[in-house]
Parts: sequence; structure tokens; C-alpha cells
Amino acid sequence: MSLASPHPVSLVNEPFTCAVRYLEAHQSQHLDDDQLIKRCVSHLIATMGITQATAENNAMHALADLQARHVPAYFDTSGSTSYVVRVVDPRSGEVYALTATDVLQCAKAWHNAQPDTTHCIQQCGRSAQLN
Repeated sequence: MSLASPHPVSLVNEPFTCAVRYLEAHQSQHLDDDQLIKRCVSHLIATMGITQATAENNAMHALADLQARHVPAYFDTSGSTSYVVRVVDPRSGEVYALTATDVLQCAKAWHNAQPDTTHCIQQCGRSAQLN
């Protein structure tokens, strides 16, 4: 479970470890990540006795951990602010700057199942220069 970039959740966090194991065991049974996350959250609540918010947090961090194994993108927290986040693709060296408004627009499009990914990329695809 080790990643090259800093990890936001302690690997000794029992709910996180449980979430990773659940996602690994069940990811091939689901068509989309939303369904997998919902079931993982329910599993964590039932087996660990944690709150929904804690379960959702751990499930999302576990999903990010699994995704990072295939696409090791990460947020550059030292170059980000409350209003701009920098996303780094270490494979290509590309860095993208996204405003909070950009992310919100993309999240709304994703949530509403609008398959207009071109628009989302146009809105969110600002390249950032590493200084």
C-alpha cells in the first residue's frame, strides 16, 4: 500500500485498512466507484461501528489509494491554497491548476451524470508551471 507521494491517511488506521481490503475484494463486482463506495461505507459502519462521515472519509481515501496504484496523480498541497489546487501527474510531469469553482463545476457535472467530459476538461485543464 505504499505510495511514492505523501499519504493523507495513516496506514495503521484500522477503518482505512478495512476499507482498502473491502475495495480490493469487491471492486471487480461493481460497474462504478460510487456503488462500490456506498457498499464499502455500509460495510465499515456495520463492522467497525464508526459514523457515516468517518466511514465515507476512509472509503474515499481507500479508493484514492487503489487508484494511485494505477494512476499515481496527487495534489501538490505546498503549491495549493484554499481556492486553487494543483494536481500533479508524475508520469508526464504535467501540473494542473484548478480553482475551487472549476472543481465544483466538474463535481456537479459528475454528480449529475453529465457525460460532457470535454467541457469539464476545458474548464479544469489549466496547465500550471512548476516554480
